[in-house]
Amino acid sequence: MTQPPVNPPPGWYDNSRGQRQWWDGIAWGSLAAATPQPAAQVSRTARNVAVAVAVVATVIVLSLLYAGRLLWLSVGATEGDIPPASAVPLPAGSEILGETSDCASGGCWTNVTIRPPEGQSAEALAEELGATPQLEIPGDFWDPRSVWVSARPTGSVLVLILDYYSEEWVP
Repeated sequence: MTQPPVNPPPGWYDNSRGQRQWWDGIAWGSLAAATPQPAAQVSRTARNVAVAVAVVATVIVLSLLYAGRLLWLSVGATEGDIPPASAVPLPAGSEILGETSDCASGGCWTNVTIRPPEGQSAEALAEELGATPQLEIPGDFWDPRSVWVSARPTGSVLVLILDYYSEEWVP
């Protein structure tokens, strides 16, 4: 014996014309509004594309600005460029007494006079900094130029000489 076909339960179903129609379990009833097309999905996709384009554009603009900064540092560099005293990390208790700039045929440099922390000699401070005979402080992201530091203990103070143009000291 064959069983009669089982009808789907009553409910709203999509028909072949993109509309929703009521099925009462026996016969089709009235039509509902057309099934919403994926317009919301399209607007979501468009928004995602717009966000991706904005992010990529921002990254490109920031990269171009940074490349311009590096170009300005390299092309615009002169022997007159001098590093700031703040380029040298000093231990707590050290005091900067003065800062001067000098120039000669090999370029310009900054002389920074420092009083060591109490109980430390100028020679010991130079050793602690690693500036005997010379210290290289690598550049950072914003200014990739290395700062070269040499130390001259003078009595109770230490004079640091900072420049961008020295080469590594080789004994």
